[in-house]
Amino acid sequence: LNFSGISHDTIKAAFKPCGEVKNVVLRRRKYCIVYFKDAAGASKAKELNGKMLKGQKVTIEASKKKLAQDRSEYCTSVFVGNLPRMSHKQGKANLKKEFASCGAISKVRTYQSGHGFVYFKDNASAKKAVTNMDHKALSKPFPESRLVSVRYSIRTKEKD
Repeated sequence: LNFSGISHDTIKAAFKPCGEVKNVVLRRRKYCIVYFKDAAGASKAKELNGKMLKGQKVTIEASKKKLAQDRSEYCTSVFVGNLPRMSHKQGKANLKKEFASCGAISKVRTYQSGHGFVYFKDNASAKKAVTNMDHKALSKPFPESRLVSVRYSIRTKEKD
């Protein structure tokens, strides 16, 4: 797509006959990603492969990457941020104690930079941790004024 006259608007106009275009992302002026409202629009767009656009032949391919599944549906580990500095041993023991009410814990990792990971045995426990522990103050020895951030993690026990 590195030729004159190509913009978000010209791409939207070129693909409009295929279906409703929700978004256009230009990448390094070499290619673009066109998001359609539905799969039918994307299928119809593939028919434009090899056709001319602004005097240039274009290649149309379906995206190879599928949409990521929502982490809340499968994740069994959580990231815990805004932790105070403490020894690994003390940090692990305290995090395990704090998150035990959420479910069965298989592993805890802490880091000196003020974050840690809690690995649960199932997804329901991780959901409970994110729902109940996010933006909460933990009990002593954690400072009362410090609220932790709890999010679903992309880390898994097997890869860690």
